[in-house]
Amino acid sequence: MDLSHRISQNVCIVDIKGDIVGLELPALQYYINTLLDIANLKAILLNMVDVSLIDGAGITNIIIAYSDITRRQINFAVCQPSGYTKLMLEITSFREIIPVYETEQEAIQHLSC
Repeated sequence: MDLSHRISQNVCIVDIKGDIVGLELPALQYYINTLLDIANLKAILLNMVDVSLIDGAGITNIIIAYSDITRRQINFAVCQPSGYTKLMLEITSFREIIPVYETEQEAIQHLSC
């Protein structure tokens, strides 16, 4: 899994490439935690357009991150899941817990308000 980030309208977009599965989770958790100190950050957005696989542990890890981040008064969402990843998010009712947006632009628009 490769991780990078960029800022747009005080929203930190985390671009994830690869799989979000058990062995990769500590790296994702650490990466997200390092972003929490960015000044004036309104939200963290996980861009999943290049995520090819997510397992139950990956979904659980993202939900835990969501809980930790929102406790700090920072919004959190996911955008652009596709294929198997999108199916897994639908099957697990992930969208009932964490906002999921079809496009990055739509997510930034909602999160930067």
